[in-house]
Amino acid sequence: MKNSAMFFIITGLLVMLASLSYTIYKSMFSGAEELTILLGKRTWMLGPAELGETVNVVPAALSTRMNPIRAFLDVDCIRSSSGKVKFGYQVEMKDSNGKVLWKKEGTASKSGSKEYRDVRVCQVLKTFDIGKDGDYYIRCSISQKYGTIYDASLRLKSNVAKVNWYILGSGFVLVLLGFGIILADKTKGKYTGLSG
Repeated sequence: MKNSAMFFIITGLLVMLASLSYTIYKSMFSGAEELTILLGKRTWMLGPAELGETVNVVPAALSTRMNPIRAFLDVDCIRSSSGKVKFGYQVEMKDSNGKVLWKKEGTASKSGSKEYRDVRVCQVLKTFDIGKDGDYYIRCSISQKYGTIYDASLRLKSNVAKVNWYILGSGFVLVLLGFGIILADKTKGKYTGLSG
């Protein structure tokens, strides 16, 4: 019983690890480069509190044939004296009626050797589908914390791979099955001992 339980647990963990590794790889490398939007200096010179109408609204012509689409934020920086790069960001996309389709905010950072002064930080923002062809509008604000930003762009890739929840879920079920067998075996042994 113990051998079969360990088999399920190890197999399940391997399936989950393979699925996650594949997903991470695909999130960066799948799909076709569709559109790169260069962001002006005002994007990061203004603070994130000013993500309102003061920040440039960038139009992007998208079509349903591009689904699913993944958005990336690429930021080129000069490291701080401590070797760090860190910035906050807010990005949102609206349709032509002004409805917010998605909004993402967070912090991105990178540390490393001071020997390499320039660094690019690539942040995966969102994987999404659009319901109809047309113009969509993206707003972005970046706040510098460590390092100096000198260039930034938003990148959209079409026909990207999504997480395969069936494979990930099957690995999780195998792990649960393995632990279930161990638990059932221990419980059975416990009651067998009492009856003796």
